[in-house]
Amino acid sequence: MAFAWKQAGLTYNRYLAVAARVVRRSLKEGPRLQAEKRGEMELRFAKWDMSLDGRKGGQSPPCSPAELQKTNIRPSGKHVPAQDVTGEFNKASKGDCAWSFNYPQPSVMLRVDLALHIGNIVKDETFTLFEAVGALEGDEMMDPKMDSGYLVDGETLEDDYNVLRDLLPGEAIGVMDQLLCFEMAWHMGFPLSQSLFNSYYIDCLLWPMPKSLDEARFDRDGAPMKGNELLHVVLRAYCLGLIKTCDFVHRMISAEKVIEEEDFVSHLFHRNLLSDIDYAEVQDLLSQAIKFVENDLRPNNESLKKALHSRLCLRQSLLHATNIDDITDKQKDRYHFWDRCLPLISQVTKTNTLAVDIGDSYSIKIQRRLASTTPPRPIVQVSFSEAINFLERMCQGGRDAYRALNYQGPINLENFVWAFQSRTPQPPVYTRSLLQSLIWSDMKVLGQKSFKQLIFDDFEETVLAASILINPENDQVEAPHHARFKISQQMDTFVRRVADAFLDIYVTLCMNRSRLRRILCHLVLEWETIQLEAENTDAEMRRYSGEIPGYDKVTDQYFWSYPLSQWACYHKLRIMQWIIQMGFELDIYQVDEMAGMYWFLQHVANARLEVVRKMYTHTKIRAENMPRATKEQKLSLSRATSYMSYVELETSAMQCFADGLSCLYSFLAYVGLIPSPYHALPYSQPALRYQLRMKPFAQISHPPIPSFEQFIELVSVRSPEATSLETTEVPEADSMQQAFDVLRVAESAFKQAWRKWEQVSKTDAGIAKWMDCEDWWRASVKNVLRSCIAANVAIATARKAMASVGSSTLCEKLMVEIPETIDALTFANLQLFAQFAAAGYCPSNADDSGGGKKLTCPTSNNCPLVEADDVTTVYEFENSLLTDVTGYIATDSSRSLTVLAFRGSESVRNFLTDAKFPLLPAPDICAGCALDAGFYLSWNEAKSGVLAALAATAAANPSYRVVITGHSLGGAIGAIAAVELRNAGRVVDLYTYGQPRIGDDEVSDYISNQNMGGNYRVTHYDDPVPRLPPLALGFRHISPEYYIQTGNYVPVTAAGIQGPLTGNVNFSGNTGNLASLNDIPAHGWYFNNISSCNPSDDFEFR
Repeated sequence: MAFAWKQAGLTYNRYLAVAARVVRRSLKEGPRLQAEKRGEMELRFAKWDMSLDGRKGGQSPPCSPAELQKTNIRPSGKHVPAQDVTGEFNKASKGDCAWSFNYPQPSVMLRVDLALHIGNIVKDETFTLFEAVGALEGDEMMDPKMDSGYLVDGETLEDDYNVLRDLLPGEAIGVMDQLLCFEMAWHMGFPLSQSLFNSYYIDCLLWPMPKSLDEARFDRDGAPMKGNELLHVVLRAYCLGLIKTCDFVHRMISAEKVIEEEDFVSHLFHRNLLSDIDYAEVQDLLSQAIKFVENDLRPNNESLKKALHSRLCLRQSLLHATNIDDITDKQKDRYHFWDRCLPLISQVTKTNTLAVDIGDSYSIKIQRRLASTTPPRPIVQVSFSEAINFLERMCQGGRDAYRALNYQGPINLENFVWAFQSRTPQPPVYTRSLLQSLIWSDMKVLGQKSFKQLIFDDFEETVLAASILINPENDQVEAPHHARFKISQQMDTFVRRVADAFLDIYVTLCMNRSRLRRILCHLVLEWETIQLEAENTDAEMRRYSGEIPGYDKVTDQYFWSYPLSQWACYHKLRIMQWIIQMGFELDIYQVDEMAGMYWFLQHVANARLEVVRKMYTHTKIRAENMPRATKEQKLSLSRATSYMSYVELETSAMQCFADGLSCLYSFLAYVGLIPSPYHALPYSQPALRYQLRMKPFAQISHPPIPSFEQFIELVSVRSPEATSLETTEVPEADSMQQAFDVLRVAESAFKQAWRKWEQVSKTDAGIAKWMDCEDWWRASVKNVLRSCIAANVAIATARKAMASVGSSTLCEKLMVEIPETIDALTFANLQLFAQFAAAGYCPSNADDSGGGKKLTCPTSNNCPLVEADDVTTVYEFENSLLTDVTGYIATDSSRSLTVLAFRGSESVRNFLTDAKFPLLPAPDICAGCALDAGFYLSWNEAKSGVLAALAATAAANPSYRVVITGHSLGGAIGAIAAVELRNAGRVVDLYTYGQPRIGDDEVSDYISNQNMGGNYRVTHYDDPVPRLPPLALGFRHISPEYYIQTGNYVPVTAAGIQGPLTGNVNFSGNTGNLASLNDIPAHGWYFNNISSCNPSDDFEFR
């Protein structure tokens, strides 16, 4: 088949010129206008004008008339029919003929005068560099992707879908749920052109652009909307409510100081989201639709009415929640609207099975109607479960964002924003924008305070407690020569100077993590400038404030406080610390940079520590010089000194921790377990890499940035074989001693860090300014404590290995393991079988009735994945005589699974209090093995019935995979059942959640090393049960472990799970957690409230 450009009778170059115009139209408005104004490119290549013998400028004889006739090309004349000239072109290119032709419309002249050689550049006047780039847009000529109007044979421009067709209730539910999926896809970062605007119902309401609510209807002929109330009353109200909600969302995000274009597409493609239509009118429509469903919907099916009613109520609540035209103090109560959405989301989820999908109601062809700069792109299909999970997370984030209005000081507000943004996964763009709007809108902070008040509050909490510089009475003085008038003037000037930089801290913290770090790298330079300017302001202020200098007994010198300069330096150093720490979080640093960057972190922490101590000292001096201070002044001074003491403790703990990690990584590089710091790499120079890494801090005066040579000297343990950066060689004995010394320093640093972080964990949240996010803060401190213990264990292991072998053989004795997050398939399986384990707590699934029932979670709704499949119980067992072991066997025909699930303990508190944990020999399991007597007895009591039922199920479904799952006690029994089945030759996968240790190291290693199925032991960060029975009694865990690091009641994601962690004792997981045995809720939170179906649940969920 000939190419289209040949069929059109065009030259290849002329076609590319036409194609480039299409590409120009696909550009955004600014670049497109520039491209259209562009003339011939200045860049020119050799013209195609050479003689047949290859000499430039030579003459070639024209083709004979006979030869021209053979080519069917006329030297001039009218347009000729399209014809394939490829053969003649090839013949001419070989030098057999030189010919030329032109067309009047469009005018094209082409002359071929030579044999083309490989590497020759061929150009004509119409084929510029821009056209060449445009030609690369397609994989082949006339690729449909290059032309939004291109239609293949048999394709129509639009689909013939009738939006006025009668809808059944199930079909209306299906349309609503599909629109919800499209809406959430937009929130996830996809454009409206690939999501919501592909719906015929939405397109019909928005185009032509309605000027009033009456015009926004499916039937645009103006006739009264009679009959088909399900379409004209219910679905129309739902769609208009959705569009208006999107309008509020779009307006809020677009109004922010910075739009996160990588996370949200704000382009509306020349559509108006009913921005001119009053919010109250849309609410009235939704209320009318709700009343119609309640009273007049036919047929009178309660389940369908409930499904439609819940979706309309959810849409109405979302519209209420997103309507924030102004931020005032009364907005504190608006979080209730988000709270109302959460139970409605649950109702919508339960009734999704009633939805009937209408695939024809949305089409990619609608994109051709949009004012888009790109050809049609595939519709983004988000599953209903993904959309619901995202919506639920957005509602939770919207509700929690209003806690920022509970103002308790600027530091507490900043900590709240930091904790809010540190959630995993990060809050959606809308909730981050909502938080920004709540913090700063209409020149007010939190709708109640001026920005000057916010900065003055920060001064009071840090450097100017009870100081005359921030006394509000200064603003009342009008005498120009009065000292207080001068102070007020100077402070107002300084506040105006720092206002943008101070506000940027709060605004930037609301960004996604990558953008946050990038903006902080620019912001730190602004604070460096503010610090230098503040020194002059401080010197000027001393003339009016009557400051009394401090006296240093050591140096016998007086010193001034420089409060504003210290305040600016404090914020600058804190931003520097954030930049470095986020580099670790975002995996920016390579493993060979770890030692250096941790050293630099402790270097910055040390500088911050010096500043904090000065701030504390000057605050104490001010308190001593105010013997007649008022009650309010004394309280302000007390709060400031208490907070500075906490900051000093926290900064010192951070310094010790970073110092220990730097030494540990230096040692690992010395023994060859990781690459040496800034080692040679292809196409890279170590000094240049260091320069680029320190680029954000290059202009910072304090703390000083060391040179590359100094830096390498500080972070390297010199090996016997000197590197190119070392000037002298070090004897091996001295090098080994240096390595021992580095380990000793690391060990000492971690011990100090542990003690100090332990003190931090005991600090009152009010003093530490973490009052609105105490749970997150304490969990973070516990994680650091756990890291200190794990590091000390690693150091002890390394020292023991070094004492027995030399450094040259140390690599054979030690191994560095870098845990990774799990893949999507493993995460999906962990989530699925957690729901199978949750179903074991429901009495209806294990009532000893013999099976044959559909597996459900009727009271808790915590196993939707199981309920969505075709899962039927085949055997149920309950309340055995001795051990109360309970569970079920079920088959999942949707996934070809046979699942054996054991229920957990009904009383975890009794289990933790009364358990004795005796070990009992179990030779039938493995030679030399010992199991916990209680767990072993529980399995033996259920064993005969379970094995018989499994055998019968296997005979009926021989291709089904066998999976055993259980939570808590059920996980322990399931592990013993799995090893017995594997010993009998069955392949069994084992998934346990919050499982206690079941036996000694012999049985644990035996189960871990069986190659008859996978082991997936899931733990939670603060769960006390997996730490029992204690290690001291000889108990060990099976391997590997998958460790959930997120907190209680926080949605679990793949990024929040660390694993697989190997070994029967691994302090990187739950074993290394220092939490007490009192956090019972942590034992119940495994992807959801895993035991909530148990009527006697004592896990104390909130």
